[in-house]
Amino acid sequence: MNEKLLDDIELNFDIISLLKQFSITSNSAEAKKMKKITKEASKLAKPKGLYKTSFIKEKGEDYIILEEKKLKSQILRDNLDSAEKVYPYIVTCGREL
Repeated sequence: MNEKLLDDIELNFDIISLLKQFSITSNSAEAKKMKKITKEASKLAKPKGLYKTSFIKEKGEDYIILEEKKLKSQILRDNLDSAEKVYPYIVTCGREL
């Protein structure tokens, strides 16, 4: 499978959750600042993602070969012990921020 580009991603911030996560009261100066920053970020950010389907060609003691790339990691090897197919991906918020 060829790569799949996701570049039409809408960015929405959950202000209530953010304020709660950072222990900011909703009527404070910090809350107003958070709302302003997230509004600006929503206008600027251009999130994108790229993924593809890949098959594991070989599994060694502490590595896997994914297509033509050898990835050496005991943890990765253990986590993919029963897998034959993986979906490598990369995401970014864009260069605009």
